[in-house]
Amino acid sequence: MQQMNGNPESDMNRSRRLDDCIPRVPELHPQADWRVSRLKQHLDSHDGQLGAALDQLCQELDVGVTGAHLSRLFRQEIGVGVREYCKRVRMRTAAQMLASTTLPVKHIAAELGYHGPADFFRQFKQQFKVTPREFRSLQRSGKIPIMAEHNPDSTRRSQIEKCS
Repeated sequence: MQQMNGNPESDMNRSRRLDDCIPRVPELHPQADWRVSRLKQHLDSHDGQLGAALDQLCQELDVGVTGAHLSRLFRQEIGVGVREYCKRVRMRTAAQMLASTTLPVKHIAAELGYHGPADFFRQFKQQFKVTPREFRSLQRSGKIPIMAEHNPDSTRRSQIEKCS
């Protein structure tokens, strides 16, 4: 990773690049299919974690279609696939938690359902171009924008909307 060099213009450009890496979470339009809306609401309230195979989740959500069909509907309505949407929600939530809590990175990884800290670290660095610890340090030093506070009692959707 390149270190901040004290050059305000260079540091500002890096901040913009980091901000550009924060994944945008697509929203539904008001006339969206109710099944897609139900799945999106579930994913938003569970930090983007599927927790089960999509077919099983379809049964739990009582949407009356197969996982493959709901996946197609989701892509048509949202513009990205279910897995990509989940990844964006998880990365956005991770960035919010790093910015607003003092939880260790391994606890954030576990809370967001990653198989281990190394998997989380790899995906985070791929998305943001810095490690989770570097992201936290840059955010706290004011070199990247302050993100919405992490509040476990509120829904993830409202947190994500605050950052959009």
